[in-house]
Amino acid sequence: MKRLQSLSLLVLSYSASALLAGCAFGNSSIPAATTQTALGTIQGSVFGGRQPIQNAKIYIYAASTTAYGGASTSLMTSATGNPADSNGNYYVLTNQSGAFSVTGDYTCTAGTQVYIYSLGGEPTTDQTNDNAGLMAALGTCPSSGTMASVTPKVYMSEVSTVAMAYAVAGFAVDSTHIGAPATSAPATAALARAFAASSLLYDISGGNGNGARSVTPNGNGVVPQTLINSLANTLAACVNSTGADSYPCGTALFGAVKSAGTSGTTATDTATEAIYIAHNPGVAVSTVYDNITSTPPYAPSLSSQPNDFTVAIRYTDSNISAPSAVAIDASGDAWIANKGSNSITELSPLGVPTTFTGSLSSPSGIAIDASGNPWVSNSGTNSVTKFSSGTPTQYTLGTGSFTSIAIDGSGYIWASSSANAVYKISSTGTLTASSSGAQTSTLLSSPVALAFDNYASTGRSNDVYIANSVAGSGIGITVVQNTPRAANLSYTRAGAQDGWAVAFDSANNIWIANSNNTLTALTDADGYITTSAYSGGGLSDVRGLAIDGAGVAWTANSTGNSVSQFTNAGVAVSPTTGYVSDGTAYSTPSAIAADNSGNLWITNSGNNSVVELIGASTPVVTPLSLAASSGYAAGTKP
Repeated sequence: MKRLQSLSLLVLSYSASALLAGCAFGNSSIPAATTQTALGTIQGSVFGGRQPIQNAKIYIYAASTTAYGGASTSLMTSATGNPADSNGNYYVLTNQSGAFSVTGDYTCTAGTQVYIYSLGGEPTTDQTNDNAGLMAALGTCPSSGTMASVTPKVYMSEVSTVAMAYAVAGFAVDSTHIGAPATSAPATAALARAFAASSLLYDISGGNGNGARSVTPNGNGVVPQTLINSLANTLAACVNSTGADSYPCGTALFGAVKSAGTSGTTATDTATEAIYIAHNPGVAVSTVYDNITSTPPYAPSLSSQPNDFTVAIRYTDSNISAPSAVAIDASGDAWIANKGSNSITELSPLGVPTTFTGSLSSPSGIAIDASGNPWVSNSGTNSVTKFSSGTPTQYTLGTGSFTSIAIDGSGYIWASSSANAVYKISSTGTLTASSSGAQTSTLLSSPVALAFDNYASTGRSNDVYIANSVAGSGIGITVVQNTPRAANLSYTRAGAQDGWAVAFDSANNIWIANSNNTLTALTDADGYITTSAYSGGGLSDVRGLAIDGAGVAWTANSTGNSVSQFTNAGVAVSPTTGYVSDGTAYSTPSAIAADNSGNLWITNSGNNSVVELIGASTPVVTPLSLAASSGYAAGTKP
């Protein structure tokens, strides 16, 4: 998986006001990063495979505010005579029962993300393991009170380690290099949401029998408990050993999955190894699974080797019915268009649902404008609907049913129709004349998806690219000029066969998901097309396509009941079956979107659910309209 250590992407910086514009129906802000807050007394216990680890070094870290994957900052000092390691970082030791207490004159900066890291110690009597690394997310340093008032008690184990590793994977290089640039307000808020997501998988207070959760705290999300516990069990085999030179750690774990999968940096502690597995969930699955001992400490666990180690939470709600599309706003909320209930659902980053209804008819597409307002295309009628502060306004347009919708960088809304037409309207619903040139059946053939380019240097920014689901005459992709530059406003591109989805990466490569189980990537240099076709990786009747902040392509495979991953060079990363997590996550997935905290959201039309794939991707700027209005195509980090 292409990750932070190899990125050379453009990073956007927005003001706090731009961030807060992302969700029209309520936002939360983080404290100003100038206030110093006392840590207070934080107590906890460290367990390796349910056995206490004594003499483990306990560190308190704040995530970096200088860069993605920057060096975390040690918060403890010598104020109470604490020892320091060879790097000058202070720590306290656990006692014989694995307990510790962090006290003294230590502070954290308000708004930063804080976590506890345990290294080394004796997992069994007279047996030291310097490679035993565990961690747990404490959360956001408050602007008043103490950090202990947020998280007073911590139960650290391999399960807390897996939970945090996956939740923050999009911002992490290893166990002591986690962060996001404070110069980007969206990135700072997205990191906070990533830390909070750890609580979806694990109860830091030691609940759930100290294993993974079975359901999310809100009660509407099914957690892949057996898979997470199995990952914790394979880490426990290493923790409860003599370290890297022993079989449960060496080639069986640290040597099996490295920073770049089968190559790159080898982990020196189990917490870093958990991050590496989160980054490379399809690598050496059998080797990692076989590392589990005959008496695994965390139950229930998998009874056989999984297909992969992706962590997928499946959300349900009475109003999520035949979900057809998903879009992410600036606050990380996922918006779902529900064909079956004539509604849209807003899922918070923690999966809490809010439903909105009115002026909808079999909604099939959804997009978020730069002010955080959802726009919906109605496949049951010739209209689109805008929600502003929860109030719907319907705009009737042309003929046919409206299949998809997208918003360009100038704030115009584009919607495609089954009558082989595409319409461009203003934010107040006024039809623009420039869309009329696209209303011709010779240029469109059952259009189903839209995306916008960013050829600003050639004066072609925000042309709309349309995927045609019935490309019988080889139409494939239709391009409509946003600002007319020639007599003919539309022209076609070959290279797609019955395209179901289209997306741009940050280099302006055009990605198309085709009905023949391939992806097409088009490189357009001012009118000259170079085409590449990619297959494998589990592609199977692809209906959804998303590009993450590393330029990686992700697909929702309708008949494969899986998700696929391709590098920006078109190399399949996912297994031949795609990613399926614990095998219960997907049922006819139809759409996919990447959020700004490193998660993927997938709609399941087959079982009326939505999946959040935790920490699978690199964060992106959301919503897409905000990225476009800032002069960037999709697939750019916040």
